[in-house]
Amino acid sequence: MNTPWHLGRMAGFDFETTDKDPETALIVTCALIGVGGEKPTLPATWLLNPGIPMNPEAIAIHGITDEYASEHGMDAKTGVLEIASALRLRKQISGEFWLLLGGVCSILFAIILMAYPGAGLLALVWIIGIYALIFGSALLALGFRLRGLKGAPV
Repeated sequence: MNTPWHLGRMAGFDFETTDKDPETALIVTCALIGVGGEKPTLPATWLLNPGIPMNPEAIAIHGITDEYASEHGMDAKTGVLEIASALRLRKQISGEFWLLLGGVCSILFAIILMAYPGAGLLALVWIIGIYALIFGSALLALGFRLRGLKGAPV
């Protein structure tokens, strides 16, 4: 028996931009939230640094300043690729936890490097090594999961 559409898994998608003109606007924030279908709610959010000054009207709507986006946002190209990957993978797999774990590891790595900039070269090598092991393990788990989708449509 098929589950009615309103009881199945759904996704909410929202973003804020640099301008109200769709021809020139770039993404500043994005949220993708999976809900329902008797599965846990899975939120994913991104803050991007668009690399250009934002329209003051857009800032008044979303409240994110050029300075805040520049300081706390990820590179726009990287962010757009992560968003596209998350959107695409949500259609193919139910356990996108591994992609989320990879993102969390990246954020933790950045925080550690910012918190201890005076750490010696040896400490930095250890941090990079631990990061590579954790992130690599997360990507391996994701790879094995994707390997099972060999015949799935793209």
